Amino acid sequence: MTLRELHQVMNERAGELLKGANVSRRDLAYLLLAAAFPLATGENRPGSPAHRVRQGADIADAFWPELQQDFRAVMHLTFEHAREAAQLTWEDLHRYGEMLLAQGAPSCWGTETEEDLRRSLQQLQAAKELKAAGWQRP
Repeated sequence: MTLRELHQVMNERAGELLKGANVSRRDLAYLLLAAAFPLATGENRPGSPAHRVRQGADIADAFWPELQQDFRAVMHLTFEHAREAAQLTWEDLHRYGEMLLAQGAPSCWGTETEEDLRRSLQQLQAAKELKAAGWQRP
């Protein structure tokens, strides 16, 4: 399920609940799990930063890699939001990348660094414009 679809389903089920309608227990359970996952502290999960701190690890040493991982995840999420806003599918991105390679230009859909993300967002814009032109270069 895409983020857009998950957001829509969550809003629909919340609206149904607020109206007093019956909502499937299974639907509600899955939606609660999806919403709860990002809120987990991990203090009871061995190896997590919180668990390691509780066991005596240095806070910065335990949490800095977590921050770096979260930062990369946020950049990836930003890319996904931008891709969906541009109405580009992964097939569209593959097509655009193939066109760049055929011209000898590198393509990059990276989100590891801020520079990667900026370049990827710029390429999304170019792909969006090319798709709107029927994949024909001017």
